[in-house]
Formats: sequence, structure tokens, C-alpha cells
Amino acid sequence: MITLATMHNIGAMNDVPKIEVTDAPTSHTISQGKGTIIFQNQGSEICFCGGTTVNYANNRGFLLTPMAALQFDGTTNSFKVYFVCSTGKETTIGVIECEK
Repeated sequence: MITLATMHNIGAMNDVPKIEVTDAPTSHTISQGKGTIIFQNQGSEICFCGGTTVNYANNRGFLLTPMAALQFDGTTNSFKVYFVCSTGKETTIGVIECEK
């Protein structure tokens, strides 16, 4: 899946350290006022992302397949996004933050 951010709506693009995801929920904080944040599953395993109740075994969250991306635009509050894989699996999430 290709995710596009409209370039005239964003400023500088900042890469953030990759997120290593395992079967224990891993979080990333999205700060208030960010223009666009894009998460891309760069690994070979499926993971779920969502809030504090994200759970792979119970299909709770948003399914993020390999090379798929999830984009947040114009955040008005700070919040955390959690990622989790199936038991014994791991993947890597690439993160790009774009300023307004």
C-alpha cells in the first residue's frame, strides 16, 4: 500500500528511529501539533496497531501487513500508538514525521 502526504501541506520531513515490534506491545508517542506521521511495516510479519488494548490474538487493532502504511494527519492532542506481533514473531516499523 502506498500512502501519500500532500506536499504543500507539510514542511520538513524527519525520520525517527525505527520501532522494533515483538509479541509485547510497543508504543510510539505522537506529539500534539504534528503535521503528518507515517508508520510503515518494513518487516516481513503482520502486526496490529492501536490503543492500549491492541491484541494480535483477538484481532484488536488495525492490521498492518508488510509494506503497508498508516498515516495520521494534523494531530490535535498527544497520544500513543501501540504495535504488537503474533507470539514469537517480530517486525520493524519505519516512522516519518512531517512538520506543518
